[in-house]
Amino acid sequence: MPRRQVAGIAREPMSARKPEKSRIPIDDQRSLPLIRRLWREFVRPYAVWLVGAAVASAVVAAATAGTAWLLDPVVNKVFVDRDRDMLWLIGCAVLAIFAVKSTAAYLQEAVLAFVGQRIVADVQDRLFRHLLDQDVALFQSRQTGTLVSHFTFDVQALRQAVSTALVGLGRDGLSIVFLAGVMVYQDWLLSLIALVVAPITVAPIQRLGKRMRRVSGESQERMGELTTLLGQAFHGIRVIKAYGMEEAERRRVGAVIEAMFRLAFRQGRVRAAVQPIIDVFGGVAVAGVIVYGGLRVMDGVTTPGAFFSFIAAVLMAYQPLRGLGKVNTTLQEGLASADRLFALLDRQSSIADAPGAVALERAPAAVAFDGVSFSYPDGTEALAGLDMKAPAGKVTALVGPSGAGKSTVLQLIPRFYDVQQGTVKVAGRDVRELTVKSLRAAIAVVSQEVVLFDDTVAENIRYGRPDASDDEVRAAAEAAAAHGFISEMPDGYATRVGEHGLKLSGGQRQRIAIARAILKDAPILLLDEATSALDTESERQIQAALARLMVGRTTIVIAHRLSTVHGADVIHAFERGRVVESGTHAELLARSGLYARLHALQFREDERPAAAAAVG
Repeated sequence: MPRRQVAGIAREPMSARKPEKSRIPIDDQRSLPLIRRLWREFVRPYAVWLVGAAVASAVVAAATAGTAWLLDPVVNKVFVDRDRDMLWLIGCAVLAIFAVKSTAAYLQEAVLAFVGQRIVADVQDRLFRHLLDQDVALFQSRQTGTLVSHFTFDVQALRQAVSTALVGLGRDGLSIVFLAGVMVYQDWLLSLIALVVAPITVAPIQRLGKRMRRVSGESQERMGELTTLLGQAFHGIRVIKAYGMEEAERRRVGAVIEAMFRLAFRQGRVRAAVQPIIDVFGGVAVAGVIVYGGLRVMDGVTTPGAFFSFIAAVLMAYQPLRGLGKVNTTLQEGLASADRLFALLDRQSSIADAPGAVALERAPAAVAFDGVSFSYPDGTEALAGLDMKAPAGKVTALVGPSGAGKSTVLQLIPRFYDVQQGTVKVAGRDVRELTVKSLRAAIAVVSQEVVLFDDTVAENIRYGRPDASDDEVRAAAEAAAAHGFISEMPDGYATRVGEHGLKLSGGQRQRIAIARAILKDAPILLLDEATSALDTESERQIQAALARLMVGRTTIVIAHRLSTVHGADVIHAFERGRVVESGTHAELLARSGLYARLHALQFREDERPAAAAAVG
């Protein structure tokens, strides 16, 4: 469904945009399968590092418990028995424990930082490789910002979840275990009172985790929407200023930012709710321990040192318990991101090599469309039973009104999409029987929508053949009438063209794209309004270069300016997704059909400027 266009910028009402739904409802999602897959695909390769981190965590936990245990002899031996030798011994023991604990804590943090960032890099690399293998339909069905947010928002949330889970289940979990051991050693009955509240906190924390997972999904969608809007605004800044749309863009982006604020605030409230829950139940446990333990000391059942050691263990366990409380909410946030990432990684491209696919010979080949019908993923019908042939080594021109299906033909030949009915044949074989790599290697495409990368002029041309020498790059630029303006640039061929080639004019970008196609030297050329952005002089130079390039190659040209295709070997006139007439320029004029009408109309339009100049 096409979007409304205002000032050349894609517009879509915010109310019409709905967040993508998870693959399964949030309430039915199971965390354990996701955790297992995360471990298997991304975490397990670093198991050795994690073992080291676990050992360091155990040392930290044991040191923490040792500190609590030392309070027993401090009270009983030092304060009660006044043993001076024990005072010095305990002081040295405390220094040693803190030194060991600090070293182990540093090693643990360093290892987990390495593993966390390594996982981020692995996920981003795998995701990008996977996306490059996807069909074009994916990129047209999803906002660019949404795809980018997978690399930023989702991957970082996943890293945070993995790091938090490892720290929580490692250092904090082991600390609680060791401290619980000290508590049981000192007084097992008091330990039951202190630990009985822990299971009670599980249910409310789980509910908060589910809420965090739901809010996280909405936040990711808004982040993708914001990235898309910012990209559109920055890329179309000239159009925005020319049409005075600054305030409209401020409102659009501001509305998304406000929605993100509300979601972030909801996330903050969920995180903040975890601590009070733990504090309340923890306060009940500590109060019970103080009252009941104090009575036991007064009755002489236990010693003051054992009691203070126990209290210290309880209080020291409080902080790691709070840390464990955060694990579930952070983990659920990361698992929501993992679910979205795996959904994308599991997507299979509809364009792939069939079993037994063969390589296309790199030679001029005939192209034929037999009964081809095609509709885009949004339901827009482009071709309806198209029959068309482009002879090998000849120039075939496609003409007709806008929306007749001409550009779709050029999309189907290199298999950017596959047809729903009929066949597209190259060299007599269905393109689905050919390997995608060999098919696209035999085709060079120059579109009216020029794509340049933020790199040097030379590298943008060399994109057509990465192993080309500097001399070959220059020769291609000369053939495309681009060498002149390139030489006048400050750094010549080493000049960076900027994002999307914004440092160049439209005509300059077009000539670099043509030079790229010339350098590729493919036997099949697809030209979609390849000279549309050029002035008259440059167009004449390019047409001469293209005429030399077309010799002996199968060339399919889309042109609205019919004067550029008079010499084509075959001209197909398109209307409503079909070819309504075919022939040479002279034959089609003689038929007085669609081509003749288009030619007469364009001829009259071309005469008007000349007549006006003559009157002047």
